[in-house]
Amino acid sequence: MTGGVGEKSVRSIIENARRISDLVLPEDKDPIRKSANDIESMTNALCELRDEGKIATPQAQSLGHSINNQLKNLSNLVNKAIQNLERSGIQGPAHTVSGRVDQASKWLSNLNFDDKGLGSQAIKALVQDGRKIGQSCNPAQREDIYNLCNQVEMLQKQLEDLCRRGLGHTPQAQELARKLKLKLRELNKMIEQALITRVVEDFIDIVTPLKQFTDAVHMAKGTPNRDNNFQEKANNLSQFSQRVANTARNVGSGLAKNKRLAEGLMNYSNQIENLTPQLISAGRIRFTHPDNKSADEHFENLKSQYQENLEQLRNMVDEAVDSVSFVNASEEAILKYTTLCENSIANRQPQGMVENTSNIARLANRVLSVAKQEADNSEDQSFISNVNLSADNLQRCKLLYLFNNFNIFT
Repeated sequence: MTGGVGEKSVRSIIENARRISDLVLPEDKDPIRKSANDIESMTNALCELRDEGKIATPQAQSLGHSINNQLKNLSNLVNKAIQNLERSGIQGPAHTVSGRVDQASKWLSNLNFDDKGLGSQAIKALVQDGRKIGQSCNPAQREDIYNLCNQVEMLQKQLEDLCRRGLGHTPQAQELARKLKLKLRELNKMIEQALITRVVEDFIDIVTPLKQFTDAVHMAKGTPNRDNNFQEKANNLSQFSQRVANTARNVGSGLAKNKRLAEGLMNYSNQIENLTPQLISAGRIRFTHPDNKSADEHFENLKSQYQENLEQLRNMVDEAVDSVSFVNASEEAILKYTTLCENSIANRQPQGMVENTSNIARLANRVLSVAKQEADNSEDQSFISNVNLSADNLQRCKLLYLFNNFNIFT
C-alpha cells in the first residue's frame, strides 16, 4: 500500500467495507461490494494522476470530489446493511475462525435445521480466511492451505446440491457433512499454525527497522550514499509496518479470544499503518533540515508514538496466541536459524553467522517473555517454579551459544 495517510485511510475503508459485506444479509452484500470496487478504481486512477504530477488538474479534482461522495454513499450502505441485519434477527457469521467453525459444525450436525444459511456462510468465510492467510505463508504451507480450501469448497458444493434437492437426510449427505466437519477442523488448525508461524517470524524483531531508519535520518550531510540509504531504510520500515499490521489483523480474526482483543488488534494495526507514513515524512524533513529544532522534535514525537503503538500491538498479539503453540513454533524457528548459523560458520561467513545468531537470541528472548507472562498469571507455585527454572536454563543456554559463536571468528 503506497501513498500518504489519506490514501491509506481510503483503502482501509474499502477493505473494512468488504469485510462487513461478508457478514450482512445477501441483498445488502452486492451494493456494498460494488461501491467499494468503484471507490477503489477511482482511487487507483487518482493515484496515477498524482504519480504523473497531475494532482492539481481538473480531472484529479473531479475524481477527488467523486471519491468523497462515494465514501459517503458507502457509509450509508454499510449503516443500512447493519440496521437490516439487526432488524432481521438473523445471526451473521462469527468474527473469528473458531467461531465460524462452530457455526458451520452446528449446521452440519443437523442439515434439516433451517439456520437461514448461516452455516454455509460461515464455511465460505472460513475458505476466504484460509486463502487470505495463505498468501503470507511459505510456499509449502500456502499450497497445503489452498488445497484444503479447495477440498472444503468441493464438499460444500456437493452437500448444498443434495440439500437443495431435498436429500439432506440421506446417508450420502450425512457422510459429506461428516467429511466436511473434519476438513473444517483441519483447516482451523492449519490456519492457527500459519498465524502463529507468522507471529514468530514477523514480530521476531520490532526494534531494528525503526532504529535503522532513525540512524538514516540522523546521518550527517555529506556522508556517502546518504540519500539512497535513507530511502532504503524508509522502504524497509514501511514494509515492516505493513507486514506486522496485516499479521496482527489476521490474528485478530483468527486467534483473538474475545471482542476486546479482536478490536484492539484492529485498532493498533490501523494506528501503525497511519503513523508510518507520517513518521517517514517527519523523518524526511528532519533529514533535509538537520538543524531545525522543530523538525527534530516532531520526528522524535512521532517516533515515540510509533514505538509505543508497536509494543502495544505485539503485547496484544502475544495475548491472543496460545503460549504452548508459540513456544513450539519458536523452537522450530530457532532450529532453522541454528542450521543457517552453522552453515555460515562452515562457509566462513561472519555476517550470516551474526544475523542468524541474533535471530536465535531474539527468539529466545521472546520465549522468555512469554514464559514470564505465564508465570505471572498463574497462582500454581509448582507451575511457577518449573517455568522459572526452564526460563533460567534457556537464558544460560542462550548466553553460552552466543559466547561460543561470537568467539569462532576471533
